[in-house]
Amino acid sequence: MTRKWQVYLPEEIRKKAKLQRPTKVKIEVRKGKIILTPTRSPVLSLAGMLKGRRPKRKINLTKIRNFIDYSHI
Repeated sequence: MTRKWQVYLPEEIRKKAKLQRPTKVKIEVRKGKIILTPTRSPVLSLAGMLKGRRPKRKINLTKIRNFIDYSHI
């Protein structure tokens, strides 16, 4: 455990628990033991969902850049 209270999980344990990065965990204390339980994050479960999909129409980045108001920068 580091000075910032971070804990490293060895690869063997991560594989046995079938953990993937990033993973959200629930932390509990039971009978003096710390229990980490992987949970499904609704946001993280959507990660990669659109990977490889192309937009239906081409995006005109010049038009988008011209629309942005840069006067406050």
